[in-house]
Amino acid sequence: MYDENFIRAADFIIYRSGVNTKAFNCSTGEVDFNNLHADVAINGAISKLTYAGTIFLQHGLYTLYAPIDFGAKAITLEGTHGGSTYPTTAAYGVSLKYNTTIGADYVIKVGQNGITSTGSQIRNLLIDCISNIDCLGGIHYTNNIHGKMENIIIDHVYNTATPGYGINIEGTGGGVAYWNILQNIHTRHNTVGIRLGEDSNACCIIGGRLTGRTTVATTGLLLDGTDTLCLHGPCDCELHAHANGIGVHIISRHSNSFFGLRCEGNMKDVVIDNGAFTGLNHFFGGVLTSAVVGYVPVTDNGSAKSYFYGISYYKTENWGTSTGTGAQQTIAHGLQEIPSCVMLSDKESAAGPYQSAAADITNIYVTAANNQDWSWFVRV
Repeated sequence: MYDENFIRAADFIIYRSGVNTKAFNCSTGEVDFNNLHADVAINGAISKLTYAGTIFLQHGLYTLYAPIDFGAKAITLEGTHGGSTYPTTAAYGVSLKYNTTIGADYVIKVGQNGITSTGSQIRNLLIDCISNIDCLGGIHYTNNIHGKMENIIIDHVYNTATPGYGINIEGTGGGVAYWNILQNIHTRHNTVGIRLGEDSNACCIIGGRLTGRTTVATTGLLLDGTDTLCLHGPCDCELHAHANGIGVHIISRHSNSFFGLRCEGNMKDVVIDNGAFTGLNHFFGGVLTSAVVGYVPVTDNGSAKSYFYGISYYKTENWGTSTGTGAQQTIAHGLQEIPSCVMLSDKESAAGPYQSAAADITNIYVTAANNQDWSWFVRV
């Protein structure tokens, strides 16, 4: 049925058979679990593993009626073909689909409250949370160290009350979630793409794309615990230009490093709220860009120091207000090109602003009546 080398690499192989999901025991050559609900077969295989083990999922769509729960075991859950777009047949990668009967929970839960485990890994999956408002998130990674998540797509975590996380990494009950690697992660249409919470120290994100929702305030990457993060781009935190979208929101007391960060379509690309905590944030290379009017690339509200090296800021639009002096004013427009469109308007009826000289690469030149407020808008 399977290649011998393939069987040796796994403890269990999960596969679809008609409407059922089966768990093939690679040690005994027997099917230990055969159930209509995929979670029964997968969790059954986990229960048979004493401390650790590897479970392969054959290509197919697996509908879950309860979370996949690793507990404190060091489990490797790996799709044999990798995540893909929404599968309509069994030939489209490996997909785990949330069912509303799961309720307010995660699709995959790694770790156990208060107990630190080591080495759990998840690879090559598409996790579809079906836009259900009860779903807390795709993956909850708690109290696990030296773990890895790789080649994962997480779709449609819409819970706004918790909020909904594509991936939520944290230490709970006195445990820690340290030294975990996330590589090539793509979160789509989530309230928060990736959260590194309390006691999730020394995590590393390599590559990936964090895409938020278009209708509510979302965050690509949220750091709100005692984190130390190292991010290696390109990481595209593209949130589709809506009212309160934030690419990276830092609320942490330790230092974070970003290499090649790329943010697109956010109201604010990077927001730093370190508060009274001391920490250093370093940004090396990358692009922060948006088409949003009033775009703010970096908002630093913290007392920690942030350093930016080789960052390209590119705004396509900008706007502001000023008070006339009766003479020509020089207003920095903040674009990286000479604006092709300059619009001026009264805030006070007698302002009468007009361009008194042509705009250049840095400024617009406007004359308005003394002590009268006026507004400006520019576009590349």
